[in-house]
Amino acid sequence: MSQSAKKKIIKPAGLRKGDRICVVSPSSPSVTKIYYEKGKAVLDAMGYHVVPGRHVNDRRLLFAGAAKARAADINSAFRDGSIRAIICVRGGCGTAQVLPYIDFSAVARHPKIFVGYSDITALQAAILQETGLVTFYGPMVSTDFGKRMTGYARESFLTILTNTRGETELKNP
Repeated sequence: MSQSAKKKIIKPAGLRKGDRICVVSPSSPSVTKIYYEKGKAVLDAMGYHVVPGRHVNDRRLLFAGAAKARAADINSAFRDGSIRAIICVRGGCGTAQVLPYIDFSAVARHPKIFVGYSDITALQAAILQETGLVTFYGPMVSTDFGKRMTGYARESFLTILTNTRGETELKNP
């Protein structure tokens, strides 16, 4: 996108109980399957239907599989009309490798909640730059939901992603 071109900022629709959340691995794989499975179970217990990306548990060196496969899961999740949110497994390294394979036109046509942090920030910045879609710096499946996550963090996550009003105030107890 050129310096003079400006994209409209797009906020995805809010998340509701029963919605389908796709779990993807743009970066490194889950350190242990236990954290991944526990994280999925926590999201399920919160009332969401968790759908793993096809390559979510792939491993290739330090990465969660080949870059094209990792990007294919992201593209598939954005194209799938039944998916309302996409949450990354974890950060680590390798997200920049998927950028050439992301279908940004599909992201723009099907905006939805996208959550991650750490190495995932490269993808979040590219999504904002190329499409105007707001993404969320927030808890990931293996590193947060799969380990000890405070009630405050869980409730803040839900508040931010389910609120359809213009603004939300979070108060740390």
